[in-house]
Amino acid sequence: LGDLLARGAENSLTMGLEVGYPGDSLYECDPEDVSSRFTVYCVSDTQHVIMDGHCGEDTLIKSEHLADPEFELPRWYAEQRAQAIG
Repeated sequence: LGDLLARGAENSLTMGLEVGYPGDSLYECDPEDVSSRFTVYCVSDTQHVIMDGHCGEDTLIKSEHLADPEFELPRWYAEQRAQAIG
């Protein structure tokens, strides 16, 4: 089955693209590439990494956040992107 937390995170982040993330240009997104923009995988017992193919940056996240159904991943990721671009 693979890493269900990672697959769920990828789906959630992709759904967040409907409003975009800080630093995204409305004209840069190719609709064909949207589903492959994010790759999420486990890097330790306690952390996952979010690889963003659009901005080329990796972001660490606690695995416990991904396991929490109340955690708003797209909002959290938007905040991380906003901090990264200043």
